[in-house]
Amino acid sequence: GSWKNQAPALLSQNSVVELDIDPDGGLWISTESFGISYRSAGDEWTAYTKIRSDVGNDNALSYYSNNLALLYDSQGFLWCNAQNYDLDRIEINDPLDRDDDSWEHYSLLDGNTITANRFVEAAEDPAGNRWFMSDDEYMATNGYGIDILSADGANWLHINPVTRPLMRNGNVFDCVFSGTYVYLALRGFGVQRWNTRGFDWPALESEVNDAWVPIIDDTQLRSTNLSSLALGADGSIWTGTDAGLVRYKSGRVDVIDTGSSLTFGRLIDNKVNDLVVDRDGNLWVATGLGLNRIDPEGSVSGTYTTEEIYRTKFTSIYPKSIISPLPSPVCKCLAYDADRNFLWIGTANGLVCFDVTPVPPEKIALSEIIIYPNPIYISRGDESLRISRISGTVDVQIFSLEGELVHEASDISEGEEIWDLLTLNGYLAQSGIYLVRIIGEDSTENRKVALVR
Repeated sequence: GSWKNQAPALLSQNSVVELDIDPDGGLWISTESFGISYRSAGDEWTAYTKIRSDVGNDNALSYYSNNLALLYDSQGFLWCNAQNYDLDRIEINDPLDRDDDSWEHYSLLDGNTITANRFVEAAEDPAGNRWFMSDDEYMATNGYGIDILSADGANWLHINPVTRPLMRNGNVFDCVFSGTYVYLALRGFGVQRWNTRGFDWPALESEVNDAWVPIIDDTQLRSTNLSSLALGADGSIWTGTDAGLVRYKSGRVDVIDTGSSLTFGRLIDNKVNDLVVDRDGNLWVATGLGLNRIDPEGSVSGTYTTEEIYRTKFTSIYPKSIISPLPSPVCKCLAYDADRNFLWIGTANGLVCFDVTPVPPEKIALSEIIIYPNPIYISRGDESLRISRISGTVDVQIFSLEGELVHEASDISEGEEIWDLLTLNGYLAQSGIYLVRIIGEDSTENRKVALVR
């Protein structure tokens, strides 16, 4: 991939705590202590930094600090909540014009809307219902768990261990949806799967035939301080904790951390802050010391940090290539733009964009090919002729010195077999010299190979 310099950036404050992307590619950015910024796909900026108590009316944020539950939903509403303040909903018309917005606020005093005001995460399910996840600060008054607002905005549903006794914990820090399942990251416990039997409102309201299944519990975790969940392309459930990354797949739980075996590689840091999966199935892991990429097979395939962290901590562990333009090693949050294949990384010292499209491989001239083994000794066990150092695919024809076509193959890739040593009639080729013609996209290369039986 390639890093994209977004300067001049007009963030309201550099410590980024949450990100979300709207359908037009606009990026919404919540900061630690000074409101919410917006960057359009065309690199135009605006910011929401005024609060209701300052402006004297409700057309402003309830508070500007740590709006962790940041969600731009499919109906064009921006949701945000600064802990211990009201839940804000902004109807966004022109995102660059703050004067045409419509505001609504949900308060604990409403009596029939939210049951908590310490939301740590927000998400939208496949049916368009909005889920607001809370920590356990208000456990004594049942103000914890999940407050769900229906897609039409008419109904609220409150999910916690009181309303759903099979729920193991009401300290909910993230969720992911898959089929009729929702997976919940429950801090202090682990991960629980709730089969809702669907996400239409009657199915969510009804407890009939619901199933709650713990898939990762505290006995399988080095820490129950969970931060994030992600659904892998293969159905894996990835869980971020402050003691590494955990993968649940087909009933098996694996841990990837800074001391992992070579089977998985290693994380650059055990404190995982956020997770996101790109369109190629790679998992991106935001940690306290940098960024990791994990490929669809579950191996760490990329590590990125700052020059200072590399020189002070990792010169004997990693190659110098892990040095990146991250403005801070503390990667707090991630957002992925699938249309442009951009990964946005919010750090403790600013925002950065990473175009994760793989860099096209350097094209190798056909004259650089290698065919091996040469000579071919059948008596020592050689069974085929192979090719390496090619870009893309090639076609192959093999002739005797008399010009007779002995073998041909199409769409051969790097490292593949180009000849099984049989003739077109299926007989083992005789000892001798053969002409190998390799046909590429825009050139042809001829080589000789000796076969000894």
